[in-house]
Order: sequence, then C-alpha cells, then structure tokens
Amino acid sequence: LWAGGIIVGLMLLISALLIIFKDTIKDYALEEVNKHLNKRVHIGYIDVGIWETFPSLSLEFEDVLVHSKFGDKQTADTALFSKKIRLRFNPGDFLSGNYSVNQIDIEDAVFNMKIKEDGLVNYDFLKPTEDTSSTSFDFSLERINISNTRYSYINDATGQNYKTRVDNVTLDGQFTEQVFTLNATTDFWIDHVKNKSIQLVSNKEASCDISLLIDQNQDIFEIKKADLKINQLPFGIRGKVTQDSIDFFIGSDNLDLAEFVNNFSVQELDVIGQLNGP
Repeated sequence: LWAGGIIVGLMLLISALLIIFKDTIKDYALEEVNKHLNKRVHIGYIDVGIWETFPSLSLEFEDVLVHSKFGDKQTADTALFSKKIRLRFNPGDFLSGNYSVNQIDIEDAVFNMKIKEDGLVNYDFLKPTEDTSSTSFDFSLERINISNTRYSYINDATGQNYKTRVDNVTLDGQFTEQVFTLNATTDFWIDHVKNKSIQLVSNKEASCDISLLIDQNQDIFEIKKADLKINQLPFGIRGKVTQDSIDFFIGSDNLDLAEFVNNFSVQELDVIGQLNGP
C-alpha cells in the first residue's frame, strides 16, 4: 500500500508539473530534438503525458513529415511521415532535468528509404553522438516500435526495390552508434521484391525475425541471421549490402515442394536461374 501510494503520488505530482510547465517543456523539447536531427522536421502538434505510457514519460508529435534530403540536396519527396511519433523517457529524468530518450513509437506511417548511385542516403536522421552540442536532452535510443506502416527500400546502385506494409515491428539496437546490431521481429505484407527488372516476390503475407549489422561508417548492411516466413513457408537468409555490391543467400531445410510451387508463380520460378553470379 505504501509503495502504491508513493507511485500514485509521484505520478500526480509529475502530472501537475506537466500541466504547469507543458508549453515550456514542448518548446524546450523541440529545440533540443532538432539539435540531434540531420533533417528538417515539420510537426503538426506536440503534447506531453504519462498516463498512457506509464511508467515512462512521453512526448507525442502528431503529423510528422520529413522530406528526402541527400547530403546538401533537399527534395520534395517524402522520407518519413507519421500520424504520431512518441518519445519515451524515465519520469525521474523530468525531475532531475536530464532527458534521455530510450524508446520511440511510430504509428500510421510512411517510410521511404533510398540509396542513390553515389551512395548518398535519405534516412540518416540522427546526428552521431559526437556531433551534438552539450545538452541535457539525449538520445540513448535502444528500441523502436512501429505499427501500421508502409515501407519501401530503393537502392539505385544495386537495383533493389522493396515495398511492404508493416502491421507491427520491434527494432532493438544502439541506434546512435556508428556500428551496431539491429534485432527486429515483424509481421508484414510484401507488395513486391524486385532485383532490377526481375520481380522475385509479390503479394505475399510474411513474418521475419532478423539480426542486422549496420556499419554507417562504410555504408554496410549485413544480415547475420534472418528467419523468414512467406505464406507460412520457412526460409533462412544471410546477406550483405555495400555501396557497390549485394550478396544474398536464401534457403530452407523444411520446405514442402508442393506448397512452394503453389505460392510462387511460374514467372517467379523462371528467374531463379538468372540470379546466379559470382
């Protein structure tokens, strides 16, 4: 009872302080968040709360839009749009004046990742930790939750073109590091997977548990392990993407041939032979 009373009392105290200082917190948070971003962000509305995300305190941004930017070249294309983005941090940080964002929730979003032939990307949203000025607002980001999101990946250098619709995905990793391992679990719908002019997969239900090594210094993405199911058919994937090459392996130990043929069109099966190479 004492513990419960202390927790409720603390939440009421924080809620009262939020009401009093909400506008100040929102202005300060927006200023500090911009220090950590490489891109200009357009935001429709900002709110602060604790009850919905207890035990975390949250900053909620609605109608968030980021246009694609490659180096210094700004475009009108959408890199990211979300009806709601929620930043979570410890309530104790609010009382101490040190804010450390450890989780981001993204809902009802569109995310378009693109790599140009010269290697420039449009998804380098966060500045490296060493590039930020001294501040009491920090991104110690360890988890990203994404729901109801359309996702595309286009690599002009390798000819890859992926388009999916994600029901939900949880991403875990030290996102502000230059080199880190990203772990993810997700359920999604594959609109298409293309290799140049060859369409490999289209219109399939899927789920995946993946471990991905990301090296932002050398623009390397390496799939260490991925357990993929397409229409409940199990596959294992390994692969590596660099600025000028792509290398993938996909296979299965427990695949029913009849189910495989029933789930992939003749056109998709015919192109398998064309994928052989050094």
